[in-house]
Amino acid sequence: MSPAPRRILFEISVVGAYAKVAAIDEATGVEVSIVGPASAPRLDLQRLAERKLLARLGEGTSSATSRARKPETTPPGGGGSRLA
Repeated sequence: MSPAPRRILFEISVVGAYAKVAAIDEATGVEVSIVGPASAPRLDLQRLAERKLLARLGEGTSSATSRARKPETTPPGGGGSRLA
């Protein structure tokens, strides 16, 4: 028996040239949001928000190339200065 499909709720707010899409997992209440152009197709914005939500829930792809890298705080080779 397969698990019940995940229900995701979407909220779309358009402000000027931008659209903010919130995706909420109904079972857990976890919420993520994305911002894109208001002229973009709504389905594309919802799919992007859904992918972000599934990644947050640990159900997204596990490919190393699909994961965002955390920016380095110190450039390679040290950089920066220290106070004595």
